[in-house]
Amino acid sequence: MPEFASVRATKQRIGHLSEAQVEQAWERFERLTASELTLLSVGQETFKGAATLTLDAASGLRTGDTFHLGCVEAAGANQIAMLDAMQAHSAAELEIKTLAFA
Repeated sequence: MPEFASVRATKQRIGHLSEAQVEQAWERFERLTASELTLLSVGQETFKGAATLTLDAASGLRTGDTFHLGCVEAAGANQIAMLDAMQAHSAAELEIKTLAFA
């Protein structure tokens, strides 16, 4: 949740999203989290999975991105919500569906 808020603010700050767009994205995110989001404990295997994804230098993923994708895999989920195109590309390679907000 903090990561989504951070990305939202960054996208607005650098001009990729308008104030109206970030508000719409946050409203959708809040609806999603109220009805469909499950918070999970993070174990050692999730950190190992994220580290393995980070080892691929060509992916361009940041640590936080790999951690989120690792959490999706560890949870056995098949979809992730995001605003990050690079992370979406990597998710697709892992056969994880994306829910785009913008």
